[in-house]
Amino acid sequence: MANDNETFDAFRNDYMSSPGQPRAVTKAEYLELPENAKLKKDIRSSAIICYVCAGLTAVLGMTILKMGAGVLLDAAILLGLGLGIHLKQSKVCAIALLVYSLISCVLTTISTGRFSGYLIVIAGIYAVIYTFRLDKQWKEYQQQGL
Repeated sequence: MANDNETFDAFRNDYMSSPGQPRAVTKAEYLELPENAKLKKDIRSSAIICYVCAGLTAVLGMTILKMGAGVLLDAAILLGLGLGIHLKQSKVCAIALLVYSLISCVLTTISTGRFSGYLIVIAGIYAVIYTFRLDKQWKEYQQQGL
């Protein structure tokens, strides 16, 4: 059984950067703070829309629409961008999703004559808004200190 000094040293190593100073919070830990629950939920929601659309694209494209292997590439891109947004809160993935979805929406509308693909555009807009908001709040948090 560890004595009190060893327990205190373990605590200090886990939660203090130096004696008497709290350690810096990582961006992932910052996102887990209770005041960021809505922001985390909004980022996760845009990623979930990507997952659903990727799944529908793959399943419907291969079975009902018989579109070929290109549809699997489209689904993989949506899945990858969604994972980047969800797991890393990546601004780059959010911007890439928005650009990709806008191009896809325009090309689909031109080729079919029907407006479609707008759900991914909406997810891209939300992803950009909320990942940039997270980054702005994170930078403010870092500047203000702990």
